Amino acid sequence: MSSLIVDNCHYTQLALQCLLQNNGMKNKDIISLTDINELQTACNNLSPDIIFINEDSFTYDPIIGEV
Repeated sequence: MSSLIVDNCHYTQLALQCLLQNNGMKNKDIISLTDINELQTACNNLSPDIIFINEDSFTYDPIIGEV
């Protein structure tokens, strides 16, 4: 079982990783991403069972800020 976490916030990623690990998931099966574009690449290479996506990943543009 593998999972992907897409979130700009390191603390949110850490909290989700701890939650998953406390429920029996191995750290090597948890992948944290900071950019929604990385999600496509990760999904092409893996077949994750769970994907957590922060909606800000869709609406944040680092060049101009919030869209």
